Amino acid sequence: MGCYREAQPDNQTCDQFIHARTALSSIIIIGPEARWIGEHTRRALNRYGIIHFSIITEIQPPPKRSTVTDTSDSPNENPRPISFNSARFLTSAARLDQCPPDEGVEIAFAGRSNSGKSSAINTLTANSKLARTSKTPGRTRLINFFSLNRPGARLVDLPGYGYAKVTRELKEEWQEHLEDYLLHRQSLQGMVLITDIRRSIGEFDRMMLDWCEHNQLPLTLLATKADKLKSGQAKRALNTMRGELAGHGCVQNVILFSAMKKTGLDQTRKVLADWLDEIEPWAP
Repeated sequence: MGCYREAQPDNQTCDQFIHARTALSSIIIIGPEARWIGEHTRRALNRYGIIHFSIITEIQPPPKRSTVTDTSDSPNENPRPISFNSARFLTSAARLDQCPPDEGVEIAFAGRSNSGKSSAINTLTANSKLARTSKTPGRTRLINFFSLNRPGARLVDLPGYGYAKVTRELKEEWQEHLEDYLLHRQSLQGMVLITDIRRSIGEFDRMMLDWCEHNQLPLTLLATKADKLKSGQAKRALNTMRGELAGHGCVQNVILFSAMKKTGLDQTRKVLADWLDEIEPWAP
């Protein structure tokens, strides 16, 4: 996709622009003079293989992806403060079309199987039974949604990736539905990536980082199982992890976390609450 930001009433100029971009299959012509585009330009576009093009005479700001519900009686009142202890199971979905209505705001949790993702969610919500934990990695096979006390605000537990003992076909099916959610879910406003601090950033982690970077989605990384290391070891491992993430602008926070000792709990809750509070009130 190419973009010609201002169409000038000069056939030669337009031809030169198109010729320089013969590898493109489509362009968008934008600018106050774009309405001038005539038959000559249309023939030139077709001649160079550009068969799809749009003409936009005015540039409009992009719509905001999503907002969260304001349940206050007065529009001047602040939205209800988020209480993560209020989290309750809402529904599970195997496919995008089974997800709740795409409105409000969601923060998703992603991570390799056995990274401590379910334990982190349970610690954040002070509910040991909210997200399913198991000694068998890969038990989270659906996209699980949890409601919060502010209508329209949700936490989402994405399927773990890596160790599940299932067929290759089923793994590919999970991956397809996960990609559908990430690509098309407009209410998704932030990502929490769960990584075992004892392990380096893996392939799945890098895939999620690259996706968030490309889509300008804010990401917080929780370096979990910090209680498995001594204090000095944990700090060194955290610094190493921060170094690996230095080139990713989407990463807003790297937090040392332990579900057992509640390390990083308050900091993580504050980050998530700030994300939710940045969204303008949404009215159903």
